[in-house]
Amino acid sequence: MIAQSATIGSAATVEVLVRGGPIEDAVEQLSAAAERCPQAQITSPNLGDGAALLRYTTVVSLPDGTQVQIPALIGAVEDGDRLLVLLNLDAGGATPGATTAAPQDPAAFADLLAQAYDTQAAAFD
Repeated sequence: MIAQSATIGSAATVEVLVRGGPIEDAVEQLSAAAERCPQAQITSPNLGDGAALLRYTTVVSLPDGTQVQIPALIGAVEDGDRLLVLLNLDAGGATPGATTAAPQDPAAFADLLAQAYDTQAAAFD
């Protein structure tokens, strides 16, 4: 397993590459998660049937009793015996007085997922 992360302001993006182990059907399981949660949205980021992108929002209760919405994007791509997972989470709304974080750009995230896929494929194929 290899992982790296980047943080800009209140947003964090994490990339994890897993090789071997129980990765089979991971993308299918991510797709199924969207079906179980009616507020989740899933798309295919042009990386074939072995790829999925899920957008969802988590509601968190703060100590002062207010709630904040935290948007997240998760992308997953199966590539042979490897699974690439990319996660973007923005907790910018998790501050007193804020109710939601800034909206994320799913197209830019899909481009980043494609770039991460190409990079790992070039390194390990």
